[in-house]
Amino acid sequence: MPYKNPEDERRFEREHRERRNAQRKIRQRLDLEHMCLYPRPLADAISGAEPTKNWWTTVLGIAFGVGLLFLGEAGIKIPNRR
Repeated sequence: MPYKNPEDERRFEREHRERRNAQRKIRQRLDLEHMCLYPRPLADAISGAEPTKNWWTTVLGIAFGVGLLFLGEAGIKIPNRR
């Protein structure tokens, strides 16, 4: 692109304006179509994290945590001090 001479720059921009506008319209249309076809999942309002895709991973995590709590309680023995 000839930007060294201001007059050449204006002429170049004027000659290529239609092509740039057409490309911009195509890009905007593709962006709008993509946004409609593939909406992003909303973040969780409380934690701010993305929603889980598989509910069973959440259930498995809770079950694992409860199991660890039971194993920890069974293994800890506090002697009575008297």
